[in-house]
Amino acid sequence: MKLNKLTLALVAGGIISLASAAQAQTIIYVTGSTAARQAVFNSLTAVGQVFAAGPTGKYPAAETGSDANWAVEGNVPGLGDVIYNCAWTGSEAGIAAVAGQSLTQSLPNDPNGAGPYALPGTPLPSFLTGATLAAMTGATAVHSADLSMADTSQTVSRTPISVANLHPFGIAGVITFTYMKGYDSAPDAASGRLTNVPVNAAYNNLVLGDNFNANNYTGNTADVSDGVAMVGRNFGSGTRANELLNGALYPIRGTVIQYAFGSAAQCYPAATPGVLTFSGSYAANQNLFNVGNDGFDSGKGVRQTMQTDWNTTGNAIIGIGFMGISDAKSAATAADEPTHTHTATYLTYDGVYESDAAVISGAYPIWGTEWLYGQVTPSAAALTAGAALLSGVQANVAAIGLQPAGHDIRNNDSSYILPTSVMQVTRSHGDSGFPTQCAAGSF
Repeated sequence: MKLNKLTLALVAGGIISLASAAQAQTIIYVTGSTAARQAVFNSLTAVGQVFAAGPTGKYPAAETGSDANWAVEGNVPGLGDVIYNCAWTGSEAGIAAVAGQSLTQSLPNDPNGAGPYALPGTPLPSFLTGATLAAMTGATAVHSADLSMADTSQTVSRTPISVANLHPFGIAGVITFTYMKGYDSAPDAASGRLTNVPVNAAYNNLVLGDNFNANNYTGNTADVSDGVAMVGRNFGSGTRANELLNGALYPIRGTVIQYAFGSAAQCYPAATPGVLTFSGSYAANQNLFNVGNDGFDSGKGVRQTMQTDWNTTGNAIIGIGFMGISDAKSAATAADEPTHTHTATYLTYDGVYESDAAVISGAYPIWGTEWLYGQVTPSAAALTAGAALLSGVQANVAAIGLQPAGHDIRNNDSSYILPTSVMQVTRSHGDSGFPTQCAAGSF
């Protein structure tokens, strides 16, 4: 470890020893894609992927990778003891944060005022505090970010290369997403028939809101009395970017209409203006609130809304949400939500369920390219830690390959990220467009 002048002076003065200085911990601040957080956690907690001998600790101790804030510690070859302190805010927000840029949004439906508000996580995400893993007790404070995972390249981001040409560590793999239908304790016939998202339905629904009816999904004229409300992410999200580009076939900066449950004050508490918040209730007959172009800054909020009981009084409304695979698995199994047993239902897209084989072959087109970015001029420590993280995630997914047919989202065992080496399709435009055939290994 390279010692700075202050440390050398303290050593020379006998205040600290050279041994203790050499053993000082390095904290690397990681943000970005909520859809990729599970794959990052898996690589950090495996033996010999990011850390030479596996992790030496994590905070919180019971963390499984599903939360927005956590940290993992271990030894990185060439760098020593490292804490990866992670705050998952979304790909677009992560790119902006690593670039040191602000993103703002106006929210006309926020009762605290229209803003504009800084997009959550920009320019400084809220990370766990503490100089050591043992000192992290759950409190957070804003800090600059060293690294960001991103579900799309910086080429299509709201922080263009002309503003900040971030350091591209490389591609970790291919990340996939799925549509889900919200839980309903007393579904009507239209809800039962809604099992598929046609190619053009997501676009029209995002534009028209719950004025877009279920018959456009089911093809059954009897379903015209049921509306469909979309639940999703804010524009700081790579999940949203992939939904618009590859699910709805809609411009990445297109305006949408999305929803959340709760009163206006519950959705936008006075304590956190400008931040869409899950109300905390999973009960039936709640108010469905139009949040306009806004959405949740984490996949967890979408997941929780899909696990809320959509059995409402008055007009029947069916909820559809779009999530990364880690959040989708939790929504389908009620994992990480001990206060209820509500589960959301997987939907097909253009008649095809998400699965490893369908993504690899091109039959299922809703996927993005997962990048790791660093600051324009990364520190020496961030360069080493970033390279180790990218290599670790790549190693974690490298053994996937062409899995048996059982690797299907309906079995809750689809992969979070697929290695590019097994892909039989690519995108000629990089981040969008229908997949085109390619030779294995030439993604």
